[in-house]
Amino acid sequence: MSKLKWHGKADPTFLTAVETPRILAAAGDPICKKMMKHLRLHKENQLIIPGLDEADESFASFDSLSVRDRIALTRSAIVQYRFQMLNSLALDTGFRNVLDLGAGMTSRGASFSSGGINYVGGDLPLTTHLMEKEMNRYAASAPGLLAYLSVDVTNPAYCMAAARQLGSPLCILTEDLLEGLTEDEKGLLLQNIQAILREHGGCWISLYPWQNALEEIFTLAIHSSNPIFLSSEKEEKVFSSVPGFLEEPISFYSEEVLERMSVWQFLGEAQKRALKEGLSDFTAVKVTLDPDSAPLEVKRRSCVAEESGSMLMLVNGILYVKLVGRLDSISTPDLLESFEKLVANEEIKSIRVDAASLDYISSAGLRILMKMIKRSENKTIRVIGASEEIMEIFRKTAFADWMEFS
Repeated sequence: MSKLKWHGKADPTFLTAVETPRILAAAGDPICKKMMKHLRLHKENQLIIPGLDEADESFASFDSLSVRDRIALTRSAIVQYRFQMLNSLALDTGFRNVLDLGAGMTSRGASFSSGGINYVGGDLPLTTHLMEKEMNRYAASAPGLLAYLSVDVTNPAYCMAAARQLGSPLCILTEDLLEGLTEDEKGLLLQNIQAILREHGGCWISLYPWQNALEEIFTLAIHSSNPIFLSSEKEEKVFSSVPGFLEEPISFYSEEVLERMSVWQFLGEAQKRALKEGLSDFTAVKVTLDPDSAPLEVKRRSCVAEESGSMLMLVNGILYVKLVGRLDSISTPDLLESFEKLVANEEIKSIRVDAASLDYISSAGLRILMKMIKRSENKTIRVIGASEEIMEIFRKTAFADWMEFS
């Protein structure tokens, strides 16, 4: 099985990254159409949207659709609107630099860079590897920077490295990234965003935690032609409780964006009116940095295992391990010593291993990973960037049972 298919079956994060370009391609986005075809995802991930796809010739009206097709059309409307609105809000800042964390696989980077906006998309290794290859066709002729980097959003070094590809000030986008993070991971992401804004200036635009509310507006308006008003539920600010953050609501409504959606022409007048009424007071969040605030306190320790060059860093209870070269009986004693010194009397909530630079792991190396697993609270390791050969070793030795792969 190819690495692409293996990840697609095993990693829900990758499946999420593919969903948006599938919908945008089916809705007519030319870049996403080419992308899905070049990556050979257009057949096994085919999405038929009633009335929009060439393969569908039976569409008469929304009322004539099956429940399944109505859900597909509604989902398409939500994804199209959210994607285009975030693009619009980023452009409205006037900043020429966009850092897109949890970027997924969309046409945003090509669109921004072709307009002279410097764009860096950060995501997990498989996604960024595919996007980097696909976007090369646009990067050469684009007046703006277009780059994709492997970024673990909870890791400060990765986040800052991605931000430093850009100038200042910058706009940070996270789309639906926070929905998939634990509370501890969200805390680390907030620290990293604050550190980026402290160095570069600019703002962070987020829909969190109102993504579900947006979906409710679309679902109720399209399926029952009734508007839903949520402004009273959104009075409480989310990020202002984080020391150093200033938060302000920004309108997430545009009649122009609504009417540009490819599904708009198939909605009835009552549905259109309900959508406009429901979205008229809907807001996203714009977060900036309080210039008088002190940096958030981060508890961080790190070390390097000199024999192998592997690096370990403990940040607020999250252990980051970057494995390098060969992890065998020669290099593991030094790594074990470094690990035990680093985590002595420290709590380990979870472990993230970057295996992109790991060439080989022996039984001695596996024993080190098991020691790490036993020391962690959740008794698992999240592995990113592992080659097919390394993943095969994990599967054959049943270590995959204790691992999550990205």
